[in-house]
Amino acid sequence: MSPIARVKEQPRRAKSLVFSMMMIMSAFSAGIPLVSAAGQNGEWIQVDMTQSHWDAGDTVETNISGGSLDSIPGYTVEWKLEDMNMSEIDSGTETISAPASGDTFQYNLSFNNLTEDCFNLIGELYDNGGGFVDGSSMSFDVGAGMCQGTGPSGPHMWWNGSSWFDTSDSIAFFAEVEDLNEAEDYTLQWEVLDDQSSQVGSGSEALSMVGQETSIEILVGQLGDACYEIKGMLLDSESKVIPGSDARFMFEVGTGTCQTGPPSMIDVYVNYYDGTLGISSYGYEANQSSLNIQVSILDANQMEFYGLDMDFTADEYGMFEYEDGSSTFEDGEYAMEVSVTDLTDDSLLFEGTNMTLYVYNDGGGNDGPTIYAWLENTYDSGDEIFVGYYIDSGTGGGQGGDGPTFVCGNGDEIYFSWVNDGMEDCEDGSDEPQDMDSSVDSDGDGNFTNDHDS
Repeated sequence: MSPIARVKEQPRRAKSLVFSMMMIMSAFSAGIPLVSAAGQNGEWIQVDMTQSHWDAGDTVETNISGGSLDSIPGYTVEWKLEDMNMSEIDSGTETISAPASGDTFQYNLSFNNLTEDCFNLIGELYDNGGGFVDGSSMSFDVGAGMCQGTGPSGPHMWWNGSSWFDTSDSIAFFAEVEDLNEAEDYTLQWEVLDDQSSQVGSGSEALSMVGQETSIEILVGQLGDACYEIKGMLLDSESKVIPGSDARFMFEVGTGTCQTGPPSMIDVYVNYYDGTLGISSYGYEANQSSLNIQVSILDANQMEFYGLDMDFTADEYGMFEYEDGSSTFEDGEYAMEVSVTDLTDDSLLFEGTNMTLYVYNDGGGNDGPTIYAWLENTYDSGDEIFVGYYIDSGTGGGQGGDGPTFVCGNGDEIYFSWVNDGMEDCEDGSDEPQDMDSSVDSDGDGNFTNDHDS
């Protein structure tokens, strides 16, 4: 077991402003922490470190932090370090006694004498009864170890560098490029954006006769206090973007911060069905106003084919829905960029820069039915899970050819438009998943267990 030095900091008695951002991106070893949904009362935990790659012999410095604690008798923080074979290298437990509402905590961990391998540090938060509250993990590699897993196929890249710099530092990153065709020429394009999405640096590097893999140093220079993102992509010899080759990495300079709390639960879905583009988003406060959504759909030449820039107010369920039948999409895959902004403080609530819209105008792209499924709620370990779905028969409509339908938990079938309309049309209430209060008989039939809350 590796030697470890730990410094424990007691929970701080203060509430802090939380800036949350969720991004849909390609998987790559960029050192961005993977964080689960926050706990039932908003509690959260996050594993973090200053870099995702360490040289052999380095002391690996990490921290586990969390916040929004409730005023219950206490919590337990459990952590463990695993290698790429999921063998436990080290572990520990910390106890938080009698926290005040809104308390935060942080534990600093140091690992010495780690072998050259890929490692995963896992942190989990439990309540005083042993119930799971929230979890987080982060992967890092040491020496020649690589946390690439199976990785993407074809030419791809990832960023190697620190996640924090001083304002006096000359900032530099290494673009690690792999799986190149030695007989082909490539171009690496990169840019750096600040937290207002303004470009503060950019460039391109010609990759010719570099072998199957190479490491390119990108010199950014000095930057001011802020959160930044460096983005890169590979172009082939015809200057066309290679799908799946892009990578991005967020870093902080000076007093700038990128993420200090749990990730946003806000999500956005875009689909094209029966000649209509549908955009839906959820996770907002009920009737939350001063919101803006931007959607950009690109054609095969990476030119904008469809654009939407709309201010909106979420409905009573914290949802937003929009339909547009003005544009016709042919079969194929379309790259998308989507963002949602809170206009009250210009904070970014959602950003998806590597999304794909799949269009099949013949009913799912095959001759058989297509099943669309989704979770009815968020769940903890041990909960009973409800899954909603409808079936597209592939004949231009839903099951039976009369439009999409919804299948209730007991097998009954109703029109899909009846879902989430405030009236329970399924006997088990599964068409109204927002009704989750087991103490309320929302349909007035005297049965408290048919409201989809048991």
